[in-house]
Amino acid sequence: MALKQRFDTLDLPPSRRLDAWNDRLCASFVNCAVDASRDFNATYESLAFGSCHFSRVRGEAAKIQLFSQSSLAPARRSFALIAHDKGVANYQIGGQNFCVDQSEFVFIDMSNRWSVDIRDDDKDLYKLLLPQTDMLRLFPDAAQLSGARFSRSQGAGALLNSVWSSVWRNSESLPQETNQLLLNAIQLLVSTSSAECGTGHHRLLPKIVQFIDQHIADDDLSTRKIAQRIHASERTVQLAFAQMKTTPSQFIRDRRMELAAKSLRIERHRIADIAYDLGYSDLSLFSRHFKAHFKVAPRDYRRNHA
Repeated sequence: MALKQRFDTLDLPPSRRLDAWNDRLCASFVNCAVDASRDFNATYESLAFGSCHFSRVRGEAAKIQLFSQSSLAPARRSFALIAHDKGVANYQIGGQNFCVDQSEFVFIDMSNRWSVDIRDDDKDLYKLLLPQTDMLRLFPDAAQLSGARFSRSQGAGALLNSVWSSVWRNSESLPQETNQLLLNAIQLLVSTSSAECGTGHHRLLPKIVQFIDQHIADDDLSTRKIAQRIHASERTVQLAFAQMKTTPSQFIRDRRMELAAKSLRIERHRIADIAYDLGYSDLSLFSRHFKAHFKVAPRDYRRNHA
């Protein structure tokens, strides 16, 4: 049976949450830290079986940084395979800057400095930590894979994703061969998949998302305006969002709704003012979009989260 652990910052006083979280994170992932608000709300769950360590993090928007494991003894160094449940996360690994959405795995050499910026609340991050000794046995040049991305929905990626999901569903009764099954699935994935190591569209996403966040109050925020700002064609912007299985207009609306929900939870501003700050001059349109997104009216959402 896998050894399962859970840690929740909500069990602590707000002033101690971020420090306690980072203490716990460093205990599991050496030289790792989170940059977030002091009253950071997050839940950490982990499973240890064989040589693998599987974890799931759900929390508020944050930036996770690993400074380096290069000073550790080889037996304590590791690689990681990471996935997100939805949305998009901005990664910096070595000299690479790119985005990863819910359709991909990303492979990271934990010996090197890296960071991931998760902009939205209530998103799950899954991490499978793999000992360096195991990975180098399977792939002598495993370090060259750092930053590689693999599909979670096709071929060997779909197989690994199925195994990945079953680990959480059946954590109380995992068979002894689970560790080897995961390693075999990863070996198959790397051997047969064509890693997407960063297309031009992916490299544009951080710039696009940053522009959207900076101009979220503009009521005329559009594909054309984004394209003009980043000096690209409208088609290029559309293709960048297509890789996240969405469109520019849908992403902008979803982003506004997520920010609206956050404001309703933590601020006491009038709903009309929140709508205006997010680019809505028509309160009824804002209310319709909010209810379509969350299945509840803004006023009821605030009351439910008071």
